[in-house]
Amino acid sequence: LLQSTAVAQQKIINEPSASNRAGAIIILKEILSIPNDAQYPADIDKNIDLLKQAFEKRNFSVTLLPSPARPFLFAERIIDQSKPTVLFYMHFDG
Repeated sequence: LLQSTAVAQQKIINEPSASNRAGAIIILKEILSIPNDAQYPADIDKNIDLLKQAFEKRNFSVTLLPSPARPFLFAERIIDQSKPTVLFYMHFDG
C-alpha cells in the first residue's frame, strides 16, 4: 500500500511537469535569445517585456517598480492568503 501511494504521488508530480516541459523550453529559448547586457538598456527593456508577458500569461499581477536605471519587475500571484509566501529572485541583466 505504501509503495502504491508513493507511485501515485510521483505520478501527480510528474504529469503536470511533463505536459509543461515543451512550453517551458520554448520560453527558455525566447529568454536566452534576447541579449541581456545592462550596458544596453533597450535589450533589458526587451527582457522586461518578455518576462512581464510570461508572468501575466500565468495569472500573475505584474508591476514595474521605477529605479534610477531600469525598472524592477515585480510579479505576484496569491494562491491562498493563509499559506506561507514563496519568494523567487531573478537577475536578468547580465
